[in-house]
Amino acid sequence: MTHRSSEENFRREGQLAPPLTQPFSWEELVEVVEAGELERLGRSKEIMDKYRAWRERVTFLYESTTDHIANAVFAWKLVQNAKGLFKVVFPEERGDRYVFRPNSFPYFVEEGIQHHVLWSENGTLNKDVVEHQMSMHIPGHHYVYFINPPHRQTIPSIGHCHIFWKPLEKRNPHITVEVCVDSVASAREAIQGGAHRLELCSALS
Repeated sequence: MTHRSSEENFRREGQLAPPLTQPFSWEELVEVVEAGELERLGRSKEIMDKYRAWRERVTFLYESTTDHIANAVFAWKLVQNAKGLFKVVFPEERGDRYVFRPNSFPYFVEEGIQHHVLWSENGTLNKDVVEHQMSMHIPGHHYVYFINPPHRQTIPSIGHCHIFWKPLEKRNPHITVEVCVDSVASAREAIQGGAHRLELCSALS
C-alpha cells in the first residue's frame, strides 16, 4: 500500500505537510518504526484540518504550542508576556512524572490502533522507562514506539515518545499459553505476548 505525501511529513512548528490518503496497518507501522522511516508517517485530511484549527487558536493565546502543551500536560505555571500571550514558566528542577495520554491529533492508522504520547517531565526516556510505563498503562497489549530524533521534534524542550498500541488478538479460552523465561526482561516480553503462565528456567538458548 502506498501512503502518499509529496514531502516529508515532519515540519517544525508553523510548517505542515500534506495529509496522507491511506491509513497504516499494524504491520506497516512496525515496519516503518523498526526501519526508522518516520517521515512516512502522517495524518488524515480530517485530523490535519482539526490540527490546523487548533494551532490557530493556540497561537492566538500562547507564545507557542510548547507553552500550551507544557501547561496542559504538567500544569506548569503560566504567565503573560508583554504582548499578553501566555507562556509557561519552566521549573528550575523537574520531577520524575510520566504522563501517558492519547495524541489529540493521531497519525493515520487503521481502526483499532491507538496513538498515545508518553511525556517525561525530566526528559528521561529510554527502553527500560518505556517498558516499565507500558507495563503499568497497557499491560498485555502489543505496542511499538519511537522517539523522534532532534531534527524532527516539534516540542524539543519536553521529552516525549509516540506509542502505537492495540489489544492482543482474542485467544481460544480453552488454550493456556505457558512460556519459559530466564529473566525479568523475557518475562515482560512473554506477558506482552499473551502468556498465561510463566516457568522460570535457566540456560535458555
